[in-house]
Amino acid sequence: MVSHWDAAPGDVDARPLVQPWRWLPASRRPLLLLVDYAERWPLHDLLRLLADCRQRAPKVRVLLLARSVDWWPTVAAELHRLGFIAGGDTQPWPLPALAHDRPGRRRLFETACERFAQIYQPDMPAHGWPGQWKAPGDLGDDSVYGTVLGMHMAALATVDAYTRQTNPPGSAGDVSRYLLDRERSYWARLHGTAADTVRAAARTVLLACLTGPQTPDTGIRLLELTGLADRPAGQKLLDAHDRCYPPSSSNTVLEPVYPDRLAEDFIALSLPSDPSGGPITRSGHTDSWAATTLVSTLRGLDDTVVFVPGPLTARAPGQKPPGHTSRILIFLAAAAGRNPHVQGWLHTLLTTDPALAVHAGGVALNSVVAYTSPSLAETIYELLPERSLDLGPAAVALAQHLLDDTDNSPEQHARHCGNLAIRLAHTGRREQALTPAEEATGIYRQLADADPDAYLPHLAASLNNLSTFLSGLGRRDQALASAEEATGIYRQLAETHPDAYLPDLAASLNNLSNSLSELGRQDQALASAEEAVTIHRRLADAHPDPYLPDLAASLNNLSTFLSELGRRDQALAPAEEAAGIYRQLAGRRPPRRLPAPPRHVAVGVRVGVREGEGQLRRGFGVSHRSDQPLRAPRRALAGRVRRANVLSVPDPRGCPRWSRPDRRGGRLAPTAG
Repeated sequence: MVSHWDAAPGDVDARPLVQPWRWLPASRRPLLLLVDYAERWPLHDLLRLLADCRQRAPKVRVLLLARSVDWWPTVAAELHRLGFIAGGDTQPWPLPALAHDRPGRRRLFETACERFAQIYQPDMPAHGWPGQWKAPGDLGDDSVYGTVLGMHMAALATVDAYTRQTNPPGSAGDVSRYLLDRERSYWARLHGTAADTVRAAARTVLLACLTGPQTPDTGIRLLELTGLADRPAGQKLLDAHDRCYPPSSSNTVLEPVYPDRLAEDFIALSLPSDPSGGPITRSGHTDSWAATTLVSTLRGLDDTVVFVPGPLTARAPGQKPPGHTSRILIFLAAAAGRNPHVQGWLHTLLTTDPALAVHAGGVALNSVVAYTSPSLAETIYELLPERSLDLGPAAVALAQHLLDDTDNSPEQHARHCGNLAIRLAHTGRREQALTPAEEATGIYRQLADADPDAYLPHLAASLNNLSTFLSGLGRRDQALASAEEATGIYRQLAETHPDAYLPDLAASLNNLSNSLSELGRQDQALASAEEAVTIHRRLADAHPDPYLPDLAASLNNLSTFLSELGRRDQALAPAEEAAGIYRQLAGRRPPRRLPAPPRHVAVGVRVGVREGEGQLRRGFGVSHRSDQPLRAPRRALAGRVRRANVLSVPDPRGCPRWSRPDRRGGRLAPTAG
């Protein structure tokens, strides 16, 4: 511990923080904060935690430990705004395995066994401890034994087996089975050996593993909901469970099994092996009740079986799923990585209600992406918002997943490349976004050469996106070339279909004016900005609701260009008109964004990534359609107005206003005016 630094307590979990500062030290000394399972924190909560710590202490050092890195670029992009800087290299630092070869693992295993033997000394068998501890056969598996947890679980099970004079576990899977069999024996000793009693205890433990700690009232309700017990009997079940697994708080019940890996494996061993009704492989813990809590079945008139959400995940129409849904998905996904049959249950659950993955938040969505089929991934993608801080890393994973699983269709490949580029840009990874953006543009160019009527709008939108990415990377000459080509295409399209493409032409003109201005060509930038204002004014006169915000943004751009040319008197009129429009719009609806927190002196942040232990599989996925260009915020900022690269959405059907993409196909669905 660094001298003269306060340390945040180690018992703060990742549940939503109502008052994060309630556990922060009261002094004004520097603060050292270590966040474990950083990848499982909702991003809003993690960023709020960092902001609150920064406000409470004059200097903060943060160490983030995680099992995956998908979330880090989004957090890294927010650090400067919060007053932090990443220490040294901004890339995460992988934490290597404890030992990289079998002899090294063997030494670690022996050391752990010797320490557990000291703890178990009173239970030492009469013939003493063995001269050499029998190690699991898969000791070379990095994903399990490359971590302290995996090594400790194996050593504990081995030493305990010797005290019971039974064969020690021979593999990682056997370790979990052994420890869970030991737990089941303990339930029988504590509650009685009757089958019904042990079954009720096991189901209560499984419920705790799935939902995590709950309030007493919620615990009773969950027991009733799953058919375990009514209120009087349910209270007895909760009391008995608390004796086995004392809650960490006096206000909670249903404390789960720890470590998480053991809880995940208990869920896996409890689930039957095939959700479609195939043969069941029993583990000694298998219980069909486990499956029915997650997925229920209905039988149709033609005797077909239909899966529907079970009592733990069901929700009324229009309502969000229960709060524990996120934990259920995260733990099922973690269990699926070591137990392939769980993948079927996870996929079936999400198929019954794909919105569960979105409502459960970015951490849960990111964890399940790898286990979704292309069709299910497409369905989940249709439910994603255009932008979301919390869902951003998962949206990137979903976009990559669909791109990796795309068929041989060039159109589909281009669409998924464009989706991935946009989602990467939204999480602050503009350099990474450039490659798929260029690939999408190249494919659309080939398609437009063969069928211009169908694919010119897509090419123009892709060029506008590419211009945005190039500009953000400082490649302004290339950005201008792409913006000019996109504007030329939209001008051509607007001549034949003005209702459909005038909005896109105006947005592209704003992009073009921005690119021209960045290269010092202010007179040409002014001409493009004036044309954009003219078009947006015409659109806003006909359809004020959708187009007034765009008119205000164009007026702000125009005002900026006039000011930069020294024509400040002329710049005042469009600025005042824009302010009037924004004032009018603000009166219609409350602001949706809160002001950013104040900036502070930068402090260091370091990120450690634990390899192996609970590591989530690489995520994949879908994002925006490639025919839905990146839309940057259009609003005035303090001082110089930011002329955002605002891109348009091609709509070949003549929609009289901005359109949202029809994510099921290559065209756009018009929005009623």
